[in-house]
Amino acid sequence: MKKAKEMALTLAESDMSVSDIAGVVKVSEKIVQEWLSGDMNLALAIPTKTT
Repeated sequence: MKKAKEMALTLAESDMSVSDIAGVVKVSEKIVQEWLSGDMNLALAIPTKTT
């Protein structure tokens, strides 16, 4: 799970959406949001995909 979190943070820095990150690392969007909330500056910059 640590590798997935590291990858999620890296993808977030590339402006990938939370939904897309969750799909790539195979975790829920909620978990990705929790990981990103550890860095508020990063979390605020991540777009969420609206469908």
